[in-house]
Amino acid sequence: MPSQLCLPGIAAPPPETDRLFFALLPDSSVAQRIHGLAHGVRHAYGLQCRLIEAHRLHLSLLHLGDHAGFPASWATAVGRAAGKVNFPAFDLHLDRLLTFKGRGREPRPLPCVLTASSDHSVHLFHRALASAMHASGIGVQARAFTPHVTMLYDEAIIEEREIKPICFSVREFVIVHSRIGSGNPYQLAGRWPLLRTPFGDQQQHPAQRAEAVR
Repeated sequence: MPSQLCLPGIAAPPPETDRLFFALLPDSSVAQRIHGLAHGVRHAYGLQCRLIEAHRLHLSLLHLGDHAGFPASWATAVGRAAGKVNFPAFDLHLDRLLTFKGRGREPRPLPCVLTASSDHSVHLFHRALASAMHASGIGVQARAFTPHVTMLYDEAIIEEREIKPICFSVREFVIVHSRIGSGNPYQLAGRWPLLRTPFGDQQQHPAQRAEAVR
């Protein structure tokens, strides 16, 4: 039975082929460390799953929708809004390993991820990015934000545990363009550097100061 009914005279909408999202990308050395850790996890737990390739590892920030073709003019508008984000570079120390458990009862592959026990900076950055989109009239999907890098998918449940920290230095953010279901390498639809001045003990970023007075 077809999953979608077409009424006479009404054409089916075109299929969604292109996905866009804001993300943070680890540099090649960090990506290789994460990939190596994933190999160790698969061996230690006797998993049979495939690992996410090192060049596809990322930390998602904001989903920008699935589209029928690449939305060039809309992506340009999103890029202009992204260029207004002023935020200092920061480091994220990935020091926790766990499986994100699904709510359904049927066994299915679940993401095994790396997270950070201290992730205040990335939450502030996520908020600044979302605010820049809204200020420019660009709607973004509101989803709960739990910063993480997914390494693999498997039905096995790995309870949260501490690992030797992997330092993920965040110096830029990007828009990732993915061809849905193609398996093709990700492409970048834009990239923007963060400010070179890092968070410091004596000088707070405006977003931090706003947090302090709430």
